[in-house]
Amino acid sequence: MFEPLSADMGELKLGIAAPEAGSVDQKYFIPLSQLSEILILDSSFDLLLVSGASPQQAQVVAESCEKSGTVVAFVESPFHDTTAIWDVMANISGKLFSTEMPNNIDVADVRNLVQDSDVLFAFNRINAAIDYLENRASGEVVGGIYLAHRHTNLAEYESTNQQLLSYVSEYGYLSSSFYSGGRSDSTILLGIRTLPL
Repeated sequence: MFEPLSADMGELKLGIAAPEAGSVDQKYFIPLSQLSEILILDSSFDLLLVSGASPQQAQVVAESCEKSGTVVAFVESPFHDTTAIWDVMANISGKLFSTEMPNNIDVADVRNLVQDSDVLFAFNRINAAIDYLENRASGEVVGGIYLAHRHTNLAEYESTNQQLLSYVSEYGYLSSSFYSGGRSDSTILLGIRTLPL
């Protein structure tokens, strides 16, 4: 027989870094200017969500996270929509800490998306994600995470899954779930692999 996972396995250690405080839980926020190798190594994060890092900062953060075994996700927006980035980071972290069923999204889903992608794009509205997918100039969609929120019924949830999957590559995947506490229309994080010219 399978034993249930113990509830005391240790709480997820999460950090969210950006140039300035946004609308996420402040106990997880780290100003990007303070995100150093020492802080990353000392904090032993399971997951670090980062937005707005310069290429030099991103390199330091990525190397530090590799040393510490931290999953780091650099979240961006093709429309430079900082509200969408904050909503997606807040909603994904909220879902990770939630026990709401289905409880089928965890750090491994983010890690897989990071490993398979060159860039992660955040969307807080389904229409914005579809508009991007229909009009993107290049890049292959290799995966994604989709969270439906409280106002979404089952038919809408299934329809959105099908819509998103129609743009995902043949060997790609979409991890999806419900998160009733989510703000905004929805939460969509797409993994894009850039194609060689």
